[in-house]
Amino acid sequence: MPTIQKRGSRYTVTARVPGQPSVSKTFNTKRLAMAWGRRTEDEMKAGTFISEKEQQEKKAQLERHNPTLADALENYEKREAKKKRGYEQAKGRIRICRELDIAKKRLSEITPADIIDIVEAWQDEGLSGDTIRSRLSHISNAYRRYRSRNGLKSPTEGIELPPLNEPRDRRLEEGEEARIFAEAKRTRWPHMTAFITLALETAWRAGELRKLTWKDVDLEEGIITLRLARSKTAKSRTTPLSPIALKVMKELRRKSNGSGSIWGKEPSREVIVARWKRLAKRAGCEDLRFHDLRHEAISRLAEGGMDILHIAQFFSGHTSMRMLARYTHLRDARLVRQRLQDMHSERQAA
Repeated sequence: MPTIQKRGSRYTVTARVPGQPSVSKTFNTKRLAMAWGRRTEDEMKAGTFISEKEQQEKKAQLERHNPTLADALENYEKREAKKKRGYEQAKGRIRICRELDIAKKRLSEITPADIIDIVEAWQDEGLSGDTIRSRLSHISNAYRRYRSRNGLKSPTEGIELPPLNEPRDRRLEEGEEARIFAEAKRTRWPHMTAFITLALETAWRAGELRKLTWKDVDLEEGIITLRLARSKTAKSRTTPLSPIALKVMKELRRKSNGSGSIWGKEPSREVIVARWKRLAKRAGCEDLRFHDLRHEAISRLAEGGMDILHIAQFFSGHTSMRMLARYTHLRDARLVRQRLQDMHSERQAA
């Protein structure tokens, strides 16, 4: 039988069972105190009683192995994503996922139906299949570290994913290049013209150009080197500079102190993206992305007759020839078209 003591306006009840430590708890009413005491003694006799301390420890352990999606994403970002190439792009998508309504739920509470609703909402916003798949991959990665601990399966598994994007084939149209360079001269960043020029001459990605330092540049040999640590494809490459690119590099060197970033201070991805969007809008080509300049550069190299393997080795850094096949087709189609024009001219002259 539990014992009760009144202390001030509250009641402290003690449950006792021979051979076990006594347990006490304080309540506002005698009725609640007595009910808890009787129930606790019954559980102690049956061997099912769990103390509050044990309950708290069990709850804390459960929370560690079954956190909210927001906490799991934060943990994934801190322990894994930050160490990966492409983190600068990933962190924005991870942040978006952490701000979802379902991110407040624990991992075990999120269902495939929740994910399907989110995918449909993103599609209604006009997001591409590639973007949606990328966001879902971060959610799946956040689940992975908890799967081995408690068997949690990502709700993204097994759902129908939106189709991948068709490869972009956006090329510079007549007059666009001149308008872009005219607007580049008006930007506050003095290196915008050089940045665009090097993109068109080297086919390097914006992130690769941003991180270029004078240690990576050999003006005497006329080459620039992408170091392994900064490469998206985990492969280094050396790119020969065209006469135009070499001239730009020498001008940058003349204006710099010769150390660190070739831009003086390495610009952030967000700054480059924002500047480009404003520039493209003023130039009347809002649908043109900076990455399209890479496609334009590779296309020009292919159309100029450069061997596709050399393009991959020295300029684009593609590891899959399948990705470069469309440039080969583009070059071949151009040559065939030229041959058709020659044949027509020959017939006309006959």
